Amino acid sequence: MQKPEVDMEKECRNCLHRKTGWTCGNPQSSHFEQKVSGEETCGNFAESAGQAHFIRAMSRSFMMLNTKNPVEREQCLHSVLDHYDAAIAAGIPKEDEVQARIGIAAACALVVAHRSLANKSESALESEEGRRVLLEMATAGELERRYRLDEVTKNWYQLSKVDGLIAFKASIIQQEQSTADSERFLRQQLEVFDYINPTPLPASLLLLGKFLMRQNKSAAAADCFQNVLNSLSRKEARFLGNTESLRKDASARLEQLTTGADQGRVSAGTGSTETKAGVAPQKTGCFIATAVYGSELAPEIVLLKKFRDKILLPHRASRSFVSFYYRVSPPIADFIARRPGLGAAVRLVIILPAVKMAKLFLRQI
Repeated sequence: MQKPEVDMEKECRNCLHRKTGWTCGNPQSSHFEQKVSGEETCGNFAESAGQAHFIRAMSRSFMMLNTKNPVEREQCLHSVLDHYDAAIAAGIPKEDEVQARIGIAAACALVVAHRSLANKSESALESEEGRRVLLEMATAGELERRYRLDEVTKNWYQLSKVDGLIAFKASIIQQEQSTADSERFLRQQLEVFDYINPTPLPASLLLLGKFLMRQNKSAAAADCFQNVLNSLSRKEARFLGNTESLRKDASARLEQLTTGADQGRVSAGTGSTETKAGVAPQKTGCFIATAVYGSELAPEIVLLKKFRDKILLPHRASRSFVSFYYRVSPPIADFIARRPGLGAAVRLVIILPAVKMAKLFLRQI
């Protein structure tokens, strides 16, 4: 018996695969994998069950932020997790799923932080909620990469709660185990969003920069501190409670590096300075060149980094230029990365001449 033909126009009007402004996930629809704006929907449009749970989860999250009662906060957390889990299980769009997983991580981080403060104990870091913070962040980062989304930076304020918890846990690991173990933990968390510049995890990157500074890895540490300052320049930073202290800390250490101060006097805190082999170095960011070539492993970028480390950083005047470059280049690099045609022109007019100059200077040392 032949199945009746489906009226796809009606199907799309009552779509359960997407919501207004998101991407159609119905392979039978003519709108499949296309974004549909609110102006193109009709009065018959019905939100999916997943969307309903997603909205309820966000509503409960606001309630949790506004309550000071620990019991009510815990009740809100369970409701937030239940609704976000139900939304994800129902198959919400990937853009919403990234937001949902960040929402879960932020809610768990908030409760874990309050538990730790109330009990004056770090045991909450090893709770189910503490472990879920890291799990959900890793999954959100994987989805962001796979589907080439742009959702993480839209949730930058929520990530600040996660960022603080990661830095706190890294400090505990440093005290109870070693600096090398703490550094490895930080790198694992930062690698989740290492493609986003400036970093959405400034407190964690600041701590990593301190570890690198203790190891006399000046260039990598300077990159970390400048990235932190760029991150804290976001307009949303004014809503964070510790923005000014982070900014002052990063600025002071960057100034110490760029003026050739004694790096050995700077400490990242108590604990062993041991490091273990196999820990990948932090990206050191030639921002514009990376935007042009798409990878920091490109031979031209490796050469430019060598030129920076061996020719520019040893001299005070050129260190000032490097510092200026790190301040102004991230937005330029982002502009170039979004326009492939412009990248080809920049490579021809700017990068290739710079590479030739770098080769010339490096031959002389």
